[in-house]
Amino acid sequence: MITPEEREEIIQEALERILRALPETIGNLMKAQSMYQQLTKTFYEENPDLKGHSDIVREVVAKVEGDNLTMGYGDILKLALPAIKDQLKIKTDLSMKVPSKSPDNGAL
Repeated sequence: MITPEEREEIIQEALERILRALPETIGNLMKAQSMYQQLTKTFYEENPDLKGHSDIVREVVAKVEGDNLTMGYGDILKLALPAIKDQLKIKTDLSMKVPSKSPDNGAL
């Protein structure tokens, strides 16, 4: 069994190691976020027709990313592009008009 002093010493050592690793971890997260932002910016610059449809882009990219967990973000965007365009075409072709008169087919 360890004494309370030894336990506290172990906790303090672990805490110190964690705090020393924190700046590097945050720096890596900031670099990754910057890379994702740049790739996304380039993606929309190369595909200006998708700018107003970020909801569809996000949904399709998330699905492709989930299906390809080891793939890089740039490759995911390339792979998702045809599916995004397909979804956009479906959305554009979908008519939201309500028929003015229901068809009379003898139903109640």
